[in-house]
Amino acid sequence: MGLKNNDVLDRLLKQVPPKIGLRVIPEPLFQNRLGPSERLYVCIGDYQELQGLTLAVILGRLFERVSQSDEGRLTQIFGKWINTSAGTCVETDYASMKRYERFYVVLIDLSDADALDLFPGTWKSMAYIVSDPERMEQHPNIYQQFMRIVQGEKPFQGLLKSEIDFYELGALENESNQVNPQFRYYSYLTTNSLFGSTIVGLFGIHNRCWHGRGYTGSDGTVASRVFFVRNSDIDHPSVLSCRLMHRHEIVE
Repeated sequence: MGLKNNDVLDRLLKQVPPKIGLRVIPEPLFQNRLGPSERLYVCIGDYQELQGLTLAVILGRLFERVSQSDEGRLTQIFGKWINTSAGTCVETDYASMKRYERFYVVLIDLSDADALDLFPGTWKSMAYIVSDPERMEQHPNIYQQFMRIVQGEKPFQGLLKSEIDFYELGALENESNQVNPQFRYYSYLTTNSLFGSTIVGLFGIHNRCWHGRGYTGSDGTVASRVFFVRNSDIDHPSVLSCRLMHRHEIVE
């Protein structure tokens, strides 16, 4: 019946990589890809954390504002309130998801994390991707705009992806006044509102509801982790299965 909140929180704090990703796509929006053609990356969950739950519950954990019990709260770990009032991971495509009854459920092999360029779903990950000219090869104008916004600064100092902590959860232990350690990267990406809308469009996220810390939930509750993978065709070798399901069916 899915992992308990405390188990998900433990996986978050230990940065346990997912072995299998889970992507859900409303039936009317399915284009034989993980996301719409204009998306560069899409949001996925960890299948192990969600297995055995109904699709409706999974949708709630990944894409809706979730308020659950005190179990699994980051505040219990760090002893302070962590402001998550901005909301959760709500994709633009899912903003009215209650009107959809059937979804394609896609399972993705993540044993080779580089095959689909797996990242934690954080603002820092987004900034890293947008600052990489190779990853932004199809969107050179956006890369150039980002470089102008950071005014030549190199936020990642040429570090490799494997050398970077994209969560920065450890920083929370030393933070005061409820400062979000992801805020620096959020500010880079949203300094210009038009540019910010362009960026979040590439990732499909709902700008007003995305807190960009690699997990979903409200009031410090960790209901599910969220990750980015590159938008790819359904026949990509890493895609294990693609099944059309009703929202009340159980994802086995």
